[in-house]
Amino acid sequence: MKMNQPDHIIYICTGSKCDKKGGKECYKKGKKIIKSSKSKNVEIIRTECTDRCKLAPVACYQPENKWMLMYKQDEILAKVLHLVKKES
Repeated sequence: MKMNQPDHIIYICTGSKCDKKGGKECYKKGKKIIKSSKSKNVEIIRTECTDRCKLAPVACYQPENKWMLMYKQDEILAKVLHLVKKES
């Protein structure tokens, strides 16, 4: 079985502190954007606590290895949209 290997992965922490600051909601919205675009090269994955609670909410882009700390939801969703459009 061949597994999809996306070019870009966005990890969003949905641990308790990040969730209280919108992590889970951001994950769900990002997932909808990717699903509606039908992109196979961008994936969004929710994680449990990344142990950066003082900097919540936290997200990470790979392979760029860029961490977003205390992000605004619009920043993450703009990145998702940018990657999806770049791939289409």
